[in-house]
Amino acid sequence: MRNPIAVASIVQGMAWRPRSPDALYEYLCGRWQLTKSMDYTPGGGVAGEFVGVADFEPLRCADGGVRLSYLEDGMATLGGGQSVSATKRLLWDLSTSPVHVHFDEARDRDPEAILEGARFFHTIELPVEAEEDPPPFEHWCTPDTYRGSLTFESSDAFLMTWQVQGPKKLGNIVGKYARSSPSETS
Repeated sequence: MRNPIAVASIVQGMAWRPRSPDALYEYLCGRWQLTKSMDYTPGGGVAGEFVGVADFEPLRCADGGVRLSYLEDGMATLGGGQSVSATKRLLWDLSTSPVHVHFDEARDRDPEAILEGARFFHTIELPVEAEEDPPPFEHWCTPDTYRGSLTFESSDAFLMTWQVQGPKKLGNIVGKYARSSPSETS
């Protein structure tokens, strides 16, 4: 027979894992420190690393949908040692399950324009079981395929990993997110 105190401790330790779109919204909201490695085989893309921040901020649209605006901002150092400023914008729609992630390509930063200009990227299906991470997801960037995974490491850290395969690219992208402390957010 299992020790009920030990089992309760394990379950309580897993309670922070988001299992619904609303819980994922609460988990992601705020600023994260981000380090990303891009490791490609020769001829499979540009290798390098990214260091910066990722902000998940509420996006309030007229339809009342539950969404987060994602802005990744930092410096990318490419294989040849050249460093460049890099940004990426996404729109996380947490209004339904599965969660839909879109590229945010809007020039106008008005919430309605962001919503209208969003281009589908991938979905994230959240598991019901507390100890499970979401199943893998895919994005097709013809002719290449990106297979992604979201791994919750703790209440203050997660990984977003992509395996890229195709005739133009072959490699891995690993993003490590650590929640910023209050002193790092100002």
